[in-house]
Amino acid sequence: MWLELEEFEQLMRGAVSHDELIALSSVCDELMASRIVLHFRIDGCPLVRAIEMLILYTPLTGLVKPVWVRVRLDPKVSASRILSAPQELREEDIKLSLGSEEVSITVRFHGRAQPFRDMLRRILRAAGLEECANLNLTYDGFTVIGSER
Repeated sequence: MWLELEEFEQLMRGAVSHDELIALSSVCDELMASRIVLHFRIDGCPLVRAIEMLILYTPLTGLVKPVWVRVRLDPKVSASRILSAPQELREEDIKLSLGSEEVSITVRFHGRAQPFRDMLRRILRAAGLEECANLNLTYDGFTVIGSER
């Protein structure tokens, strides 16, 4: 689902400021970039190493399409805790990746995009980290994945 930049800002509900989204849009327009990863962290929750959101962007139009949210976790987070998540969480398109260095949970956006913080809360609940869902979320910038320049 493609969104106007203003609609995407509403979806993010303060996780990324208006000025930061305008700056992102300007850089992407200049680079003709269409794939961007937004980076976040949760202060006070060392088990959550990083949060990333992949978006598609249509340069010069300001149209944004959220693709997925990935939460990178410390490997101390038990895979069995994630796999025993409530049924409603497992029905979503959740991809679990297990490694010796990191565990990650990726959830794809389908149809109508839900607010970012709601989706993040659901992922953290699936990981058994409900206590992290209400901590301070900090935007850490973005990375352009390839560009025409």
